[in-house]
Order: sequence, then C-alpha cells, then structure tokens
Amino acid sequence: GLLATPKNGFVSSTEKVLRVLLVVRKIHKNLWGSNRSSRNYLNLPALVSSLNETMKILNSNLQVGEGGLHKHELVVIDFNDYSFDEQVKLIGETSIMIGMHGAGMAGSMHMPIGTRFCCGMIEIYPHGEFTPIRGHGNMARKMGIKYERIDIPSAQSESQGAHVPVTEVSSKLVEMISKMRITPTCIIPDVITDPFLEKP
Repeated sequence: GLLATPKNGFVSSTEKVLRVLLVVRKIHKNLWGSNRSSRNYLNLPALVSSLNETMKILNSNLQVGEGGLHKHELVVIDFNDYSFDEQVKLIGETSIMIGMHGAGMAGSMHMPIGTRFCCGMIEIYPHGEFTPIRGHGNMARKMGIKYERIDIPSAQSESQGAHVPVTEVSSKLVEMISKMRITPTCIIPDVITDPFLEKP
C-alpha cells in the first residue's frame, strides 16, 4: 500500500474512493532502553501484502464508477509523522481504519460519517492487559461506525509485539466493505439528541 507521508496528502474523498487506513507504529525505546510493546506488528510485511492483494482483487472486480465508487485504496500510516491537524485531515478522508488498540484509533471520531463509502473500524487486540478494554468499540458503535474486533491469542502475542492473523483481517475487511456498500453508516439519532436541551 501507499506509505503515507506528510508530503503526499490525499485529494480524493470517500465519495469516490474507498480508502483503508492501516495504522502502524514505529518501534521506539522507552526511558529504560526497552523497545517492548505488545502492540507492534511482528508480521507487518505479510499483513500489508495480504491487504494489498485484497485491494487488487476488489478493484479487479469493480466496474469503475459503479455506484459512484472509482477504486479501493490501502494507505499505511504512522501518526507520529503527522501534526494533529494533518491527522484529522487524513482520517477525514478515510473509509475504514485498521489498527492495534491504542490512542490512534480514537481518531475515528474524525471519520467522514455520512459520506457514501464510510465508515468502519477493525481493531486488533494483543493478548494481555488491553484485552478487557472496550472503549473504542463502544464509541464506534455509538457513532454508527461498523466495528470488528480481532483478539490475538497468547500464543501469537509476545512482549515485542504480536503476529496478526492476516487472513482474518483481510476477510473481515472484505465483509465490512460489502456491508458498507449496502448500508452506509450514519450517526445514531440518540447520539445527537442532547437531553439537557430538550424542552420538558
């Protein structure tokens, strides 16, 4: 997929392009000199290759302009390379976010909800301390974003990172795209109804 950099911002919107944003993170050492993080992808090249192949298949089966859609596109991004304003712009031009559980996935609140090919999230959880967390999934569902969660078993999770089930990720992506094209997302009415502003 296209490796996003601050210099190659996108110009097409989710009204024509179904863009998949794969959120990655560079391996950094902490203050104690350790680079351990269970949320690193230990098989990132295989994951990107699988998703790229999925994009190719989807595009090969697409009649350009069919239902307004011109292409499917994969973009690989590390938010550490962007200012906050740049992150908001990029996410605002994204149809589906895929990534390990983390603060980056909270950016889904800036997705272009209500546009033709939006929105979805596939959140990946390594085995361990993050497993009980439900925050991003709850927020996504409240916003009407289609949501899928993938839990990585302990056998595939290590202190240095996790081996992501690439086939499962690609499968869930295809299923999500199919659902989105049938029923685009929108904000659930209850979310935009402020009870404190309602007249008695």
